[in-house]
Amino acid sequence: MSKRIRFYIVYSLYWLLIFVIIRLLFMIYNFPESAGLEPIIWLKIFWHGAVLDISAVGYILLLPSVMIIATAFFRREIFYYFNLIYTLILLIIISYATVADMVIYGYWGYRFDISALWYLKTPEEAMASVSWYEITIPLLIGTLLWFGFYRLYRKFLAHLSRNWERSWWQTPLTFCILTALSIIPIRGGFGLAPNNLGRVYFHTNIFANHTAINLPWNILYSITQRKNLSREYHFTEEAEAERQFRALYPPAGPVQSVLNTSRPNIILIMLESFTAKAIGALGGLPEVTPNLNHLSEEGLLFTNFYASGDRTDKCIVPILSGYPALPRGQIIKMHRKLQSLPHLFRDLQCADYRTAFYYGGDINFANLKSYLIIGGAEKLITMQDFPSSTYNAKWGVHDHVMFERFLNDIQTAPEPFCYALLTLSSHEPFDVPGQPIFDTSTKEGKFINSVYYTDSCLGDFIRAAKNEKWWSNTLIVLLADHGVRIIDRLPNYAADKFHIPMLWLGGALTLTGAKVTAFAAQNDLPAMLLHQLGMDAEAYSFSKDVLASGTYPFAFYTFNDGFGFLTADLKAIYNNQSQSYIVQESANQAENVDIGKAYLQILSRDFLRR
Repeated sequence: MSKRIRFYIVYSLYWLLIFVIIRLLFMIYNFPESAGLEPIIWLKIFWHGAVLDISAVGYILLLPSVMIIATAFFRREIFYYFNLIYTLILLIIISYATVADMVIYGYWGYRFDISALWYLKTPEEAMASVSWYEITIPLLIGTLLWFGFYRLYRKFLAHLSRNWERSWWQTPLTFCILTALSIIPIRGGFGLAPNNLGRVYFHTNIFANHTAINLPWNILYSITQRKNLSREYHFTEEAEAERQFRALYPPAGPVQSVLNTSRPNIILIMLESFTAKAIGALGGLPEVTPNLNHLSEEGLLFTNFYASGDRTDKCIVPILSGYPALPRGQIIKMHRKLQSLPHLFRDLQCADYRTAFYYGGDINFANLKSYLIIGGAEKLITMQDFPSSTYNAKWGVHDHVMFERFLNDIQTAPEPFCYALLTLSSHEPFDVPGQPIFDTSTKEGKFINSVYYTDSCLGDFIRAAKNEKWWSNTLIVLLADHGVRIIDRLPNYAADKFHIPMLWLGGALTLTGAKVTAFAAQNDLPAMLLHQLGMDAEAYSFSKDVLASGTYPFAFYTFNDGFGFLTADLKAIYNNQSQSYIVQESANQAENVDIGKAYLQILSRDFLRR
């Protein structure tokens, strides 16, 4: 009996050591962020993270505990071989998840969980996001990790799991009790509430909180909570939440018309990852987007415009259906709910518009094709419509090739038309043709170089379009699909990460060289466009028109798992996991700082009822 207990204790300590090591590796890999933490915060990360470390160990020990009980009745050597295989499998999974987590965090700003696994449904697209060395080096590190950990187990622990004495009743009794008691560390104590991510949130620095999370526990937790990825958030009484939500959408007054026609052609160009941080016209880097900066002086620039979410599949729905991104989960992956959403393409078809969507990558990625077909896209042009010789980008066709096809097809498009294009070359791994303009030795340098390239493609397209006969009757809407955190290593919740451009151009535009400073988000685009056409936008209940008088200007965005609510006087960023505000700044005491909670409550309720 004593040998079994000894093994149980040493095996527990073995896994605790592994969790300490992989947490330390995470901090070293993300050194630019961890270096800014005081040494005492490093210690607190490990102290607070121990809660989930111990819980994860409890989960790991459940199956071995059952097998130890079985050794009282069967051959005791079975456990030795079982635990060799069991430990090896766990080490392989955890080691490769560890390196994936380290790489992904640099892009997304949150830890690896089930949401990352969704992208593996289309592995070629997922792998296209990273360069060869970002695949091979982590794979090598992961292999070294599990091999090293396994050697440690074989040398110092494996022999403790054999040559056990026979124990008819002590073993079942003892380990039944130990297994029952393991529920305590698994749940995180004797309290009514079980362990959750908020248990390790101890600091205002979100990176410190993220680092305290135990990776295997987080993956398991996200899997068990998959049905709640888009749960209903409840902060106040329904009637009160409804009242506050309705106050955000007062009856709008007259709409300021900025077009010279009620039936313009519409060209919608969504620029991959075009963060405001890279755009001089919005106070960002001055030399990265010279074309967009120049065009901003001759169009209508929305200076306080925000992405609704942080990934393309989260933001395409707000842009085309006016439906905000959710803190957890994506409605685009839920076919039945998609069918209940309004869609710009469908509404414009009712006004005799022809519709098309262009994307140089795999249109099947993240259920995008299904969403566009449901929405009424009459024509889809993707990488499959180009010869393989043009596949000179990991994601598919480079932007200059796609813009050229886009322009040629528009020449023969029956008017009025609504044609949309989603660029992709400024998506990681940021490989673009031509000689680099900026230093590409860093990830930030590669990113801004790719943005510069796409900006040059955009400039060529606009210059050519101005010479076409359809230009005088066309409105071009430029906006980013989402922002990124690469420049300045922004936290995943930061408002600056979600700040993106929106610029209206074209011969149909009468208000030029102007700026709209009202706060708005991607889900507001449908209402703004439809009102300019004199069409009803009532079906877009989460979309407002900041060009109409009497509108309450605000921007709402979500991250994993929280939201930001912004106005000219308020910045409120809330974390649902810790159930606390990360940022709460108000220049107006009359402003309701909790209005974002009411908004999320109504949004989540609406989602669940669709």
